[in-house]
Amino acid sequence: ERWVARTLGNLGIPVLKVLTGTAIFEGADLMWVDPRTAVIGRGLRTNQVAIDQITSLLSEMGITTLAFDLPYGCMHFMGMLRSVDNNLAFVWPRRTPHGLVMILQEKGYQVLPLPDQDEAMTNMAFNFVVMGNRKIMLPAGNPRSQAFYESLGIECIPIPVDELRKANGAMGCMTGILCRETAS
Repeated sequence: ERWVARTLGNLGIPVLKVLTGTAIFEGADLMWVDPRTAVIGRGLRTNQVAIDQITSLLSEMGITTLAFDLPYGCMHFMGMLRSVDNNLAFVWPRRTPHGLVMILQEKGYQVLPLPDQDEAMTNMAFNFVVMGNRKIMLPAGNPRSQAFYESLGIECIPIPVDELRKANGAMGCMTGILCRETAS
C-alpha cells in the first residue's frame, strides 16, 4: 500500500482513504455510472466491510454508491460489465444483475450484450481496457468481437496477450486506470 500511495502522490493523485480492519477491495469491483453514481460488486474480492467504508467516503462527497452481489465464481465487476462511453455499456448475459442493467438504462445507457461469448471465454475478448470514450485496447485474435465494436464506432487497438492468458488473465486484469482520454 505504501508503494502505491507514494506513486500516486508523485503523480499528484490524492489518496482519500485507506481501507482498514477486515476490508477487502479490488478496484475492478467499482465502476462509475456517472459523476454522482458508482456501482460496486460484492463477491470474491470485495467484501461488505469494504463496501461500507467506500460508501461512507463517497457519501461525504455527494456520490451515491449502489452495491450488487456478483454471481458465485465471478471474479469482479469488470468481468460482467464494461462501459466504453458515458452512454454505452456491454454486459455479460446471465452474469450481470438485472438491477444493475436497469440502473444503467435509467441513467441513459444503451446496454448491449457482449458480442461473442466464445471469444470472451477462450481468448479474453471481454477483458479490454478503455483508453477513452469509444476507444479500447483489446486482446488480439478476436475478430467477431472487434468487428462488432468497430461497427458501433469504437476504435479498437488489438494487442497480443498470449503470455498473460497463461495466468488466466489479460490486459484488463493488470491495468490500474489513472487517467483516460476525454472528448474535447
